[in-house]
Amino acid sequence: MTNRLIQQLTLTAGWLLIGALSGVYGQAATPPGGTAMPLTLTQALDRVQQTYPSIKARQAQVSAALYGVKERQADYLPHTIFQSQALYGTSNQVQGTFFPNEGTAIPIVGAIKPAGNTPDMVWTSFATLLTDWAFFDFGKVRSTVQVARGEVATQKAALTNEIFQQQVRTADAYLLTLVTHELVQQQQANLTRVETFRQMTTARAQSGLRPGVDSSLAQAEVSRARLILTEAQQAEQTQKIRLGELTGLDPAAFSVSQTAFYETLPATVAEATYIDNNPVLQIGQAEILTTQDQAKAARLSWLPSFRLLGAAWARGSGLDNVKAADGNLIYHKGLWDGVKFRAYDVMVGPVLYWELSNYWRASNRAQQFRLLGQSRQFDLDEERLGLNRQRETANLDYAFALASVTNADQQIRAARGAYEQSLSRYNAGLTGALELSQAFAILNRAEIDKAVSTASVWQSLLKQAAATGELSAFTSKTTDR
Repeated sequence: MTNRLIQQLTLTAGWLLIGALSGVYGQAATPPGGTAMPLTLTQALDRVQQTYPSIKARQAQVSAALYGVKERQADYLPHTIFQSQALYGTSNQVQGTFFPNEGTAIPIVGAIKPAGNTPDMVWTSFATLLTDWAFFDFGKVRSTVQVARGEVATQKAALTNEIFQQQVRTADAYLLTLVTHELVQQQQANLTRVETFRQMTTARAQSGLRPGVDSSLAQAEVSRARLILTEAQQAEQTQKIRLGELTGLDPAAFSVSQTAFYETLPATVAEATYIDNNPVLQIGQAEILTTQDQAKAARLSWLPSFRLLGAAWARGSGLDNVKAADGNLIYHKGLWDGVKFRAYDVMVGPVLYWELSNYWRASNRAQQFRLLGQSRQFDLDEERLGLNRQRETANLDYAFALASVTNADQQIRAARGAYEQSLSRYNAGLTGALELSQAFAILNRAEIDKAVSTASVWQSLLKQAAATGELSAFTSKTTDR
């Protein structure tokens, strides 16, 4: 999951660069004239942890797993069953052996009536209270409780991972909202420049100091600048919607400020080398421990249980055991005559219960969980390899992003110098509008490259955090931003 997340961040950064160079950037702008409240990165991360549905779902799963532990712990208690029944039926029975055939056992023990099977029917009653306590079972219950606790640990690791994943996505959305907002500002500044150029060129063309083609070229530059600005604003709004989805906020209710991010870059940090704290690896480790507990529980399930049984029951019947003078049984048709208790019994004693044939089933089940644990360990090793690769790539990206910022600074200084020289030459009548429009384009591209390269530094730092599982490596560099 983390590998896929880092790949998403990489693709997002690549899309951002390509979009910027083509004039299509992306994300959320604050509606003009709105009263949106500023949203910091820290606030956004807190919001997603508190409100995002998938995180709440994981929290519910943790709570459910905790109740699973309580359910297994209840097996320590005696099993107590109470039953009471009153039935109306015939009584023409014979003593003998019967097999319940895995179904409800209907009692057949009794005397045969001399007259044969007649439809005489009476009421009978039966009530019992049975307690069965496995007071010693060689750790079988304890092993199932441990399996349930392992499930709790797995669900907690999954919750931690879900929070981490969603916070990384939120940080990514926040950075993209910032950079697209910056790109909108750059395009707005570019539009202002070309509109000033158009006004100046139109005035000179009308006075005959410049050819009419200059004013047409200036108008084309204005139209192009407006088109790019519109595309940038659309993309900015799209990213702001994404950020609003993650934080649970209306896009019109918040705004982001990019000033601090673009004024101060994160200081050079040592290459991150430790990835075992990554939440996705913690999930895998918890799952491996759970399969080990399941294998142990399967092995123990074959062992016997020492149980203590205690029961008390009472019976009633409308049929007397004493026969009448004519040799027939005596029937009492009344309801109370049949349901009132006429005999009472109790029993108590230890029982050794051992299902010997369960050995092969338990052994195979234990082997199954052992192999599943091995399989999960191999998956975990593969995930660790992928995270190491992502970490090394993020470190490389970070180093190159810092170098790109230096080059972008040099590029923008040169582009501004070229623009100012071209503007001076144009005002002096030494060059045409085509050269000046090229200077506009070069300066605009340099400004875009500066914004994108600065964002790439933060993006690569975020990818480092995503690979190592330490989001603090990113947030510590963005305090109060």
